[in-house]
Amino acid sequence: MTDWYKELQNASEAELFEITKAVIRKVGKEFCIFSKDNKNLGCFSSRKKALKRLREIEFFKREDENN
Repeated sequence: MTDWYKELQNASEAELFEITKAVIRKVGKEFCIFSKDNKNLGCFSSRKKALKRLREIEFFKREDENN
């Protein structure tokens, strides 16, 4: 595993938001991820699921940058 992957997996919620520049907002009954450009990156039934997806998004973004 790469160092950034470990950093991403071990990041606290605040650190994750600093790394990704994204935010999670509650919209109705769902938790939605918004990019720094205010684009909706997906909505989930729980905050935990939204955080998991935010880590996945950052993982794939970094994988693309490294290839």
